[in-house]
Amino acid sequence: MSFEENIKTVSYIFLLGGLLLLLFTINLYESNGLLGKLFGYISIILSIFLLLIPTFLSLNTNSTTNIILKLVDELSPFVLFLAVLVLSSAIISLNFDKLTTTNLPDSYKSFTMISVILVVVQSLYFMYSAVQNKKSSVDTSKLRLISIINLIVLFTSYISLTYMTTDGFA
Repeated sequence: MSFEENIKTVSYIFLLGGLLLLLFTINLYESNGLLGKLFGYISIILSIFLLLIPTFLSLNTNSTTNIILKLVDELSPFVLFLAVLVLSSAIISLNFDKLTTTNLPDSYKSFTMISVILVVVQSLYFMYSAVQNKKSSVDTSKLRLISIINLIVLFTSYISLTYMTTDGFA
């Protein structure tokens, strides 16, 4: 096996492990469930960083303008997806006590469920496009769109968690 194939294999292992953790803890809001979600997100973050290595190795252009345009085009889905994962992890870790001790609003639970589903879809799409070795502008556009939608969902869930966990709404 080549170096790139080994990196992809290890990345898929972390990705599938993280996805399984997320799916098993999707509706659990006690401390163990939240730690499982957090480790799932961290595992997926690690796998996306590992998937960046073959992307960097495949870049071969001569002029600096082409390199910059190619970097923006090929790395923007990764960066946006990493932003989704880091924001999800930050929401859990920064609000861990509030998540475990208060009665959470249904809107937070719904938006978190939508976000996890979008993360699973996006992770599987990353795996599919990496296995097929096809990188078209349609694929990167779909990944960007899913990430932007997921960021909106995450900000909505954060607002719901922050401002609706008062006595009147929870």
